[in-house]
Amino acid sequence: PYLEDDSAALQAVLDGQGVALGRSRLIARDLAAGLMLAPFAVRLTASYAYHFVAPPEAWDDPAVRQVRDWLAQEFRQEEGAAQSTAP
Repeated sequence: PYLEDDSAALQAVLDGQGVALGRSRLIARDLAAGLMLAPFAVRLTASYAYHFVAPPEAWDDPAVRQVRDWLAQEFRQEEGAAQSTAP
């Protein structure tokens, strides 16, 4: 399911019901506590950031890995496109 409310989406991650993109300020405590994992060391420069997070026990689930790999590919492509159009 798609959840429009950030809090509900992040609670679903904590409940082991899926993965989400989250803002740093909303997930920092859960990341620090090891309740969520963020796959990328690089954060996008923006006025806000999103992180792909999942419960640690779901991290290597094939479906989670597939979404994680797809997102990484999309971000690399987007970053490459942005760099090629930079002045």
